[in-house]
Parts: sequence; C-alpha cells; structure tokens
Amino acid sequence: LDKVLAKVEPKSDFRIDGTTITITTPERAFFTVEHDIRGPAAKAESLGVKGSVFRVADQAQRAALLVDRLVTTLSLPQPVVGETFEVLNGTRLVIRATGVRHTEFVGVMGSFTRLGDVAVTTQCKLYEVDDAFYKKIKKAKRLRIEDEEKLLLQGKLAQGVPLAQYMAKQTLLVTGDEVSVDNGHMTTLLAKQAVHQCLPSPQQFRAGQKELQTFFTGLVLNGVLEVSPDRRLIHVALTEKGTELDEIRKVKDLGLRIIEHPGKGQEVAPAKDIAEIPILNETKHTRTIDLPDGGTRVVALHYRPRSLEEKKRWLVLVITARIVMEEEERRFLEGYLENAMPALVADVLSNPRLKTTRDYCGTPGDKRFALVKSDAWTWPKDFQPKIKGFDLTDASPKGQRLLGIRIDRFQWATSGLEVHVTFVNAGGSDNGQAPGGCTLRYSARSDDERWKVELMDR
Repeated sequence: LDKVLAKVEPKSDFRIDGTTITITTPERAFFTVEHDIRGPAAKAESLGVKGSVFRVADQAQRAALLVDRLVTTLSLPQPVVGETFEVLNGTRLVIRATGVRHTEFVGVMGSFTRLGDVAVTTQCKLYEVDDAFYKKIKKAKRLRIEDEEKLLLQGKLAQGVPLAQYMAKQTLLVTGDEVSVDNGHMTTLLAKQAVHQCLPSPQQFRAGQKELQTFFTGLVLNGVLEVSPDRRLIHVALTEKGTELDEIRKVKDLGLRIIEHPGKGQEVAPAKDIAEIPILNETKHTRTIDLPDGGTRVVALHYRPRSLEEKKRWLVLVITARIVMEEEERRFLEGYLENAMPALVADVLSNPRLKTTRDYCGTPGDKRFALVKSDAWTWPKDFQPKIKGFDLTDASPKGQRLLGIRIDRFQWATSGLEVHVTFVNAGGSDNGQAPGGCTLRYSARSDDERWKVELMDR
C-alpha cells in the first residue's frame, strides 16, 4: 500500500471502510479506530515514567500519560485538521485520522507495548565464606561484557573457575525466592532476619501500653533491576541494609502516670516501671552491578555480623538474572505445549482416575472426543492425535454429550510446564445436560527422549 501511495499523484492517503480500502485525497481519508489501551497503560515503561509518578496515578491518569506520549512522539509542525483523540473510561483510545496516520499510531503503540513487556527474573543465594575466598572475590576485576558472555557460556566465574565447583565448597545460608520484577522496578532479592522481643519502651509505658517490643536484626538485600537498551545487560542497583543489636538498655521510667481508680476518679503518680531500649547499629551500602542476560555474579557483601567477624568469616551473594520478554516467553511456552500435546491428550483420554469425569462431560462408552479452543489456546489445525481406541471429531451442539478437551492456562512451574485442562460437553444434550466443566492441573516435562505428563490434582 505504501508503494502504491508513493506512485499516486497528487498526494493521496487511504481510508478503510469495513473490508474495503479506498485510496483518496487526504481530506477524505479520515476514519475512526478504537484501541484497547489497558495493556500498555499498566506498564510504567510504556508511559515513560517511573517511581511515584506511576504508582500514584489512577487508570485515567495513566491513560492520559500514554496518550500524551503517543501524540508527542508523532506530532507534526502543525496540528492536523480533522484529527481527533478521545479517551473513554481510561481504557479505550478512539482516534480519528487518515490511514497513513493510523499506521503510524499503531506502530508507535506497538513499540510502547514491547517496552512494557520486558521484565527480569532473578534469584539470589547467600553464602558464608572464608577470608581467602572473600578477598579473591573482592579483588576481581570488572570484565568487558563480551568476555563475561563467553565465561557465562562456559559456566565460569570471572576468575575462570567453574561456578558450580567454586560454590560447592562454601556454606549456603539462604536461598532466595525466584522473583520476577518489571523493568526498572525495585524488589527484595533476599532477606535473613532474626526476630527479638524486649520490655516496653518508656513511651509505651506512658501511653499505657504494656505489650512487648518487637524488633529485627539481620540483612535485607533490595535491588532495582533495569535492562539496558540493547537488552544484553541487566543493571542491578543493589542495596544492603544490615542491623546489629549492640545492647538492650534498661531504664527506669521517671515520668508521671495517670492511675484510674474505679468510682473514685484519677490519680497522677510517679512511674515505677523498668523499661528497655534496644540499641541498634544500622548500616547501609549501595552499589551497581552489571550482569549479562542469564549471567551469574558473586558479590562480596559489606555487611558482616559480629558472629562471623569472630570466626573470620564473611558473606557473599550469588545473584543470577535473566531478561524476560512476555511475547518471546509466550512463544517458548507455546512451543513446549505443542510438543507436549500428544502425551497430554493421551493421558487425558486414558487415565483411569478421570473415567467418571469423562463420562459426566461425554457419553459413557463413546470413544469420540473434540478439541475445544479457549481464549488462552487454539489447537493447531494440523494437530490430529492418533490415540488408540479413540476418534477425533468436530464439536457439535446436537446429539448426545461429546467429551470436549480445552486448555485454559499454561505457565512455567517448578515441576516443569503447568497446564490447566478443562473437560466440557462439546456436544448436545439428548442424553442429559452436563453444565459447567472440570478443570485438571497437569505438569509436563521432557527427558530429551519423550514428554512425560502427570495429573497433579482435580
């Protein structure tokens, strides 16, 4: 279409009417398109803002930020006469423009969405190490990204030593949860804290509060994770917050206390309580770490509790991070699901635990089944499973009940690929209704030779 417009004289544009494309003058090329903007408006990166500006903005304000950025990006020296924008409920953007301008808006909106699709998955481990190991990590020189990527492929540290071999000799203290965080956002990477209690403080006594004080000591590691523009690096702004207990100081509350005498009023008297004040030593250290996508870094921490100092031991953090792009991740998931489908359908049809459920949604004794599409998954047209004793057929609203198999959800899990399969009636109701359906949870994984599926629960 661009090539055609480039050859048409005088200057032309296009308009879409249903399924018809009309090449005409720019003045007559206006038409209206409505866009659902809930996806891009939910991501700070799509809006070009971060921090509190994004957090405090409501749906309408976020929509306004998105539209402002869109219009500014494609602004012309002069306003386009007849071009209009309208935001409805903070969720829909209605644009009236020419065909060429609509194409530009769609392209920019897509780029905003891709920016918001970037996230980082990370996991950390906290180790206790000896003095020699700590100094070696502390003195390690920063490498070029190209060299780090080569070592990453070899599974080695910056010192050229295999990572697994290096860390197997150290004492693992805590393994952090695997967390996923949007690009540019902060998350708690790992925390190891002890809970303490002591007597109420003087302020608590004076307020008539007699509950014990609760306070925490230990280490909290937070990080702001940001992906570089070329998507090769992950910048981690790492913050260590360490808290140590120096002493619990006992003090006599010398203030005044109001004492209630039932039926006789109040009395002001000197306090005689023994209160406690925990004296805490708090430290904070921030630094920036760069990791290649999928890479691992061993970081020498500054926080050193007194118990380790006495043993001449230190703490190091092993951090692994991977860039996740939702669209790319979904393609990987869909590829794995396609490979697992034959084994999945075979188990769904033959698993003896599911016989009663199959008979409820289908017809007992009927060996036919249908593959039903959902919002999450459409079965490939070329997928024709050959399951011994069973026949694939099309769904039909007539006749007897017909067992329908639908996939409503699939995602990564610790057990492999987690798939939510639902049995429904894909046929008629001549032999009775089968309202609703039954959802099953499967795990699927590959051992490089074949796919194995397991029914997790009902």
